[in-house]
Amino acid sequence: PLLLTILALIKRQGVELPKSRIKLYDRYLETLIDAWNRASALDKSAGRESLDYEATLEVLGPLALRIREENPTAGLLSARQLQDWLAEYYTGEQWGLKQGPAREKAREFLENVRKYSNLLIERGEGQFGFIHLTFEEALAAYGLVSAGQIDRSKTFATIQGHLTDPAWRETILLSVGVAGLINRQPLAAGEIARAILGMKCAEEHTGYNILLAGACLEDVGESGLGRTASAEIQSALMDAMYNRFLPPVVQRDAGFSLARTGWILNDLDAWIEIPAGEFLYGDEKKKEKIETPFAIQKYPVTNLQFKRFIDNGGYDKQEFWSADGWVWRTGTYDTKATGITKEQLSRRPVEKRHEPYYWHDLKWNNPLAPVVGVTCFEAEAYGNWLAKQLGRPVRLPTEQEWERAACGIKGREYAWGDEFDRDKVNCAAFWEQKD
Repeated sequence: PLLLTILALIKRQGVELPKSRIKLYDRYLETLIDAWNRASALDKSAGRESLDYEATLEVLGPLALRIREENPTAGLLSARQLQDWLAEYYTGEQWGLKQGPAREKAREFLENVRKYSNLLIERGEGQFGFIHLTFEEALAAYGLVSAGQIDRSKTFATIQGHLTDPAWRETILLSVGVAGLINRQPLAAGEIARAILGMKCAEEHTGYNILLAGACLEDVGESGLGRTASAEIQSALMDAMYNRFLPPVVQRDAGFSLARTGWILNDLDAWIEIPAGEFLYGDEKKKEKIETPFAIQKYPVTNLQFKRFIDNGGYDKQEFWSADGWVWRTGTYDTKATGITKEQLSRRPVEKRHEPYYWHDLKWNNPLAPVVGVTCFEAEAYGNWLAKQLGRPVRLPTEQEWERAACGIKGREYAWGDEFDRDKVNCAAFWEQKD
């Protein structure tokens, strides 16, 4: 609710929302800190000028990092711990104050927090923490980058120490965004991401460093990391995807991450020629004959390929739809439906028939995963659209054509033979390593 409220306030001001996560968090933080400082400035009795956004970040970033390191579960510091930390901070390189003025500055900051802050707040008697875990994670990312401005090895050491800790994942990811997109230093961001790529993991976390580096690239893109680091990470993801010595789930997730970075298979749109002739069909191994040679796509239709159909207006062009398909698309088919078809249609009212059912479900919508949640009408329309692009007929294969393409001429149980081998197919048994 808090984040949505701030989002609404930002929109109300007519400000266009940024697309990257770290830029959105930066806008959130700026909104909260500005409100905090305005409240302080309006109090004439305070007698002190408020800090600006950048100056406040310079304090809160390292503070959030300290809380992450010392008390990540509760996210709290006592008033004494907070005042001691602030005094230490104000005697550091950034401010360079003597002990006395530093202590006074710390006391003033703490008093300001108690009276006006809507970001760092008092929780219970003498306990302070950030209003939401999200802000603690984001501010800690600023602190992590700030710590490496003079000596990058400090940032690397902190990341290495918490590399596989789920509680640190967001902070590590956002730190790359801070360096690349907020500070506009893509080479520095790329250096952090490449360092992550080269970090060692315990055996039970094998490959995690590669996946985390891939997530960094997904988060900020090539513009935020630089071309060299981006290419290096994509190459590592590709190697991991094909490396059978890595845990299957790492292979799978490396492929998913690679797809989200914009990588595309060279042969994604390849077709395999299937000659005419006899083959053994079905459980009974009955002789059947394919009278006419045909071609079948090497891969099932992916979300990326189906998106081309959507982007080309395929759902709104009647020319690609059958008669029944178009009345389904426009919502007038429902009166014909019976049984299970009627039940399925109830989950897809007409306003949801402009894209596949699971189009926005993160479990199914990876660009290079097979498209799911389409009816026979949508599959038929896609085929008709693709036929127009290729200049030749395209349709779904018949049962016989599919079995001939998948099993060969000898009626094999599987494409490779008659015995199931989980290591030769993308299936749940492979990913979960179950027989």
